[in-house]
Amino acid sequence: PIGLIITVDCGISDGEKIKELNLLGIDVIVTDHHEPPEILPECIKINPKIKGQEYPFNGLCGAGVAYKLSYALIGEKANKYLDFVALATVADSMDLIDENRDIVCVGLKIFNNNLKDCFKHLLPQGSKKITARDLGFTLAPKINAGGRMGDINSVLKLFFAIDQSEIYDLSIKLTEYNVKRQTECAEIVAEAKSYILENKLYNDKVITVYGENWKTGLIAIVAAKLAEEFSRPTIVFGTAEGKLRGSARSVEGINIFDAINANKNLLIAFGGHSQAAGITLEKDNFNSFKKGVNSYVEENFSNFETEEIISAEWNIEGDFSYEFANEIELLEPFGPGFSRPQFTFSATNINAKPLKPNSPHLTFKELGLEMLYFYSEKEQEFLNIPNKKVVVFEPSISYFNNKQYVKGLVKKVVSTNEYGKEILPYILESQLKNCLKSLNYTPKLVSIDNVVNVSKKTVFAHFNGLFSDDNMLLNGLNTYLFTKSKVDSKNSAIISPIVFPDGVERVVYLERPLFVPETMAEVFVLKNGNSLLNYLSLDRDDFTWAYSKLMENKNKEFISSVELFAEEGLDRAMQGVFAAEVFKELGFFKHENNKLISVYGVKAPLTESKIYNLISEVKSGL
Repeated sequence: PIGLIITVDCGISDGEKIKELNLLGIDVIVTDHHEPPEILPECIKINPKIKGQEYPFNGLCGAGVAYKLSYALIGEKANKYLDFVALATVADSMDLIDENRDIVCVGLKIFNNNLKDCFKHLLPQGSKKITARDLGFTLAPKINAGGRMGDINSVLKLFFAIDQSEIYDLSIKLTEYNVKRQTECAEIVAEAKSYILENKLYNDKVITVYGENWKTGLIAIVAAKLAEEFSRPTIVFGTAEGKLRGSARSVEGINIFDAINANKNLLIAFGGHSQAAGITLEKDNFNSFKKGVNSYVEENFSNFETEEIISAEWNIEGDFSYEFANEIELLEPFGPGFSRPQFTFSATNINAKPLKPNSPHLTFKELGLEMLYFYSEKEQEFLNIPNKKVVVFEPSISYFNNKQYVKGLVKKVVSTNEYGKEILPYILESQLKNCLKSLNYTPKLVSIDNVVNVSKKTVFAHFNGLFSDDNMLLNGLNTYLFTKSKVDSKNSAIISPIVFPDGVERVVYLERPLFVPETMAEVFVLKNGNSLLNYLSLDRDDFTWAYSKLMENKNKEFISSVELFAEEGLDRAMQGVFAAEVFKELGFFKHENNKLISVYGVKAPLTESKIYNLISEVKSGL
């Protein structure tokens, strides 16, 4: 018979269950790190967050607390498991300060010097050095995938397996689970995000959603992604055994555990800490709970701002040396509470290209390093405009086949809004490239009175950022070029938008756009004409000139056709960009692998070009 149960990472909020075990003659030792309730369970409790105790550090993860008990029982023999404790510490996003730094540092030494068989097939082959990043982004997701996909035994079997073929097979199974988990998570995120946007839940202080068919093993990841996406606390519920089981993730500055605790009368069970929590409640209480946590955050965090804050150490000028990168690596491990240093540099012509054909990632060279900007394909046009930008990046050293590589991982690119008329041909090119997507768009012309003084999140879109200060609608607004990843808490302006951030409720074009990106917002247009088109001619002679110029540059490498005409002056550059897009549409030229290719034998009148006809139509409205 069972005489003793020792919990790990749970139990501090389970007083009733522990009473039932005691009645059965079973003793319980709770090891936990979650916030203790007001009434503690009647048993031995080991939790650094219990008030009144003398233990000096309360930031251990659940496995860290269990390790402490093990050390008290068997002494230094417990240290051989510090790789597991380090992995748990990183996976649970604990601050890498104080004792946690010691745990992860020693654990990483075990990973690098005496890698256990259960981990070897889950980490990249050929890596010379395993870092905290590898634990958090490669190893932990695969190990967690077993439980998230309903097969926790596969992980336990792997940890205890001795046979090498069994270890390999279980490692492959967990890797496959992780791929499936990623797919299913993406589906839930897309479904939840669609619901949030449709119902404008991004205006709530705490986004709270549930899905009948959402796996409870995946909702923690979904909540984290949505909290990051919308810059506010998010609670996601799935359904299990007729109850709603939820996972909460918060953002810096808001204690979500306190908000949940304030509504505990509506809950069956809950536990967690300031940035994350687990919740169980009856479906009938969902709306009351949602209202309660929103009211609590509204009352207690009224000054909270959801604007993105970017931190960096200093601005780099000149090459970023390998020696400096190696010195930074000496500060490992990096993670929450001890972030990898970020730096900035200023750039104008970035010349960003896809990492490989059809890749969503971009790459460019700066500071003597290859810069990698993941999932940034929508920003390529913005990056290649010759305006001054500030790039935020962190250096990263990777090891492969005993060679060291230093790269820059781009975290953000911010426009300084320092530019002149040289950006106009790029704006025109962007509009023309995209206009074929929405040629059937009919502008809804309205007066200014229809769009001002209305309480909606509004983006004002225009095409000539040089004169924004002359327009009262744009005074004091943050202005962006082409893209904005997240909606501002206040109104903003985008020059020549090619994508709108989620959560925009209304778009006001100051003059007629040549195309409108997909958006759920209401779209208004104040003026039928477009000032960019003042530079353009529909005359055949001007197209003949542009054709000759393009023929002179065939087989030349370029990213933007502006590069082929820039030395001709602004008027000629604008006309050249216009003609190049018309000729590409008609099939006279192709732009493949960053080269201009002439296609012989193609003939067609200019009036067969949809772009040409659209410009003709819009110019007539000037």
